[in-house]
Amino acid sequence: PDVDRHRYDNSMIIRGQVRQNGVALGSDAVVAVYCGDEIRGKGRPFSDENHIHTNFIQFLVHGDGDTNGDPLVFKVYTGGKIMEVEQGLTYQNNAQIGSYDDYYYIDLGLRGDANGDGSVSVTDIAVVVNSILQLPNSVFSFYGADANGDGSVTVTDIGVIVDIILGHNSNANA
Repeated sequence: PDVDRHRYDNSMIIRGQVRQNGVALGSDAVVAVYCGDEIRGKGRPFSDENHIHTNFIQFLVHGDGDTNGDPLVFKVYTGGKIMEVEQGLTYQNNAQIGSYDDYYYIDLGLRGDANGDGSVSVTDIAVVVNSILQLPNSVFSFYGADANGDGSVTVTDIGVIVDIILGHNSNANA
C-alpha cells in the first residue's frame, strides 16, 4: 500500500540503515513504517553515486498532533518474506531520527546484539546499561537490546545476554 500524505499535516525524517544480523540490506529490500495498521512511510535502501552512504535509507513518516507518541512498527520485505520489528521508536512531529553521519539502525537480527555488530559480547551489556540509564547518545538496537523479547529493555535483558555469552541460552531469535 501507499502512504496517504495528504491526510497528515506533519512528518518526521528517518535516516539510516536496515540490518539483518549486522549486515546492511541492499536496494532489493522494501521498508515500510506503520502506526497501528496504517502505513506512514515507505522506502528502499540506496547508495549515493560517490558510495559515501551505502545501503542508506531515508524516508518521511507522516503524522499529526493526534499521533504524537504513537509506537512505530517497521515491516521489511526481503528475501521473499516480511519481517516485522518494533524498536521502541514513537512518532514525533517534525523530529529527525538518525543523520548522514550517525545512522539510525532498523535491526532484524540477533537477540542480545545491542550494538548491532552481528555478535553478542560484553560490549552489548555496556550498551544495555547505558540505555537503561538513559545516557545521552546511547545508540543501540532495540531488537538486540531486548534480549528476552518482552518489548522493553531492562536489567533482565543483561542476564539473558550473559547467558548467551556463556552459551547457556541458544540465541532465541524471534
